[in-house]
Amino acid sequence: MTDGTGMYVAVRAADDSVWVRTNAGWSSLGGVVSGSPTLVSTLGQIYLFARASDYTLWQVNHTDGGWGGWFNRPEFPSNAVIGSVGAAAGPDGSAWLAVRGPDNHLYQTTL
Repeated sequence: MTDGTGMYVAVRAADDSVWVRTNAGWSSLGGVVSGSPTLVSTLGQIYLFARASDYTLWQVNHTDGGWGGWFNRPEFPSNAVIGSVGAAAGPDGSAWLAVRGPDNHLYQTTL
């Protein structure tokens, strides 16, 4: 993903942590995830979303040149997210997310 200032790639490592590659190289964001991380850039902010080991959704943001801390998204309680997270930039700086629920239905929310 690019945001106008550089390139960002996020991966899930063998130990289930998240690593991000930028123009400066690789860095660990830690965490314990059970799915591939998803990046989205909107209005100068970068959001990273990942499914945690308890099938909840977690987020970490990149602002002012650095990554913040992980936080849980309460819109998705335990066992609410199955599979990968899809994300797209909204026109107002929001992020549009789509996930598959345990009932195999698609759920979409704007954050």
